[in-house]
Amino acid sequence: MAEAASTTLWSSPRCPFAIRTSAGLLEQINLAVTESFLTFRRGGLEIGGLLFGKRIGNQVDLLAHRPIFCEHAQGPGFVLSPADHSLLSRQMGDWRLDPLLHGMVVVGWYRSRTRGPLLPAAEDITFHSQYFPDAFQFLLVLKPDLGSPTRAKVFFPSVDGVLDPDSGFAEVELAKAVLDPVERRSDAPASPLPAPPKPNAKPGAPNPRERRSHHVAAWGLFLVVVVAMLAGALWLPKDQTLGLRVTGSDGRVRIDWNRAAPILEEIRGGIVEIREGEALATTSLEPFELRQGSVYYFARTSQVEVRLRVETVAGRRIEESATFGFVRPAP
Repeated sequence: MAEAASTTLWSSPRCPFAIRTSAGLLEQINLAVTESFLTFRRGGLEIGGLLFGKRIGNQVDLLAHRPIFCEHAQGPGFVLSPADHSLLSRQMGDWRLDPLLHGMVVVGWYRSRTRGPLLPAAEDITFHSQYFPDAFQFLLVLKPDLGSPTRAKVFFPSVDGVLDPDSGFAEVELAKAVLDPVERRSDAPASPLPAPPKPNAKPGAPNPRERRSHHVAAWGLFLVVVVAMLAGALWLPKDQTLGLRVTGSDGRVRIDWNRAAPILEEIRGGIVEIREGEALATTSLEPFELRQGSVYYFARTSQVEVRLRVETVAGRRIEESATFGFVRPAP
């Protein structure tokens, strides 16, 4: 593999064509793969997409990509349902209407592997033969990993047109994806508390009893303020909530919260509870998962109730809930 400032060239003596692409395009694909990988614990979602470009002699220029819709009816793996195949068949014809893809062809596809080796899955062989029959169409497999760069590898079909799992070459490590960094502003000075108004001067000195009652009232107010501050430090949330929000379609529910909430800077952990009728699903979240800001859930009914509970190392707790309902399409 040779690299320029913004261009990557993949080639192998065994492969009849070379692949040229840009670092920016690989970064886009890596971002989509990593974001889906981090959606929930134990591997996240596997995703896939179409690859577009131009073929010039024995070189393929990879220039663009578009996601392949997968409702994950069989779980988090990238396995298309009959409805997904119907949408993909339509997409394979309709992509030519996209003006940004003018002059391009489908040069292959990509998919992420989060639970297996950096190889095509068994179902990928049939999938490739069904939708990518040309000899220059290849598969890009990406394997994200928590705390490490994403690994990627190219696979191409054998002489009989069948995707060859042993054809992999050009294994590379892609830079760790940065997921929507949130800017934290800390340059704004805190607003000073207004000075208490001075009482109007009255002629004559107050008598000792009035002075004593004023002192008692002042001390009482001071103690109230101190108790309120202690209560806030122990039990009350910081100056903003988690902003829990639930959206979804076709049975896939996305649960989001504000990952820039100040309380998450000192978080110990959390719990997500999802109720569908009498059924209750519960999963615990580690601090790094809470700072990602979202998880996915596959609903079995038309309405879900979500409750998110978090706790800081100091024992401060926040609990928020939300309800979401949708109309499931007829099979």
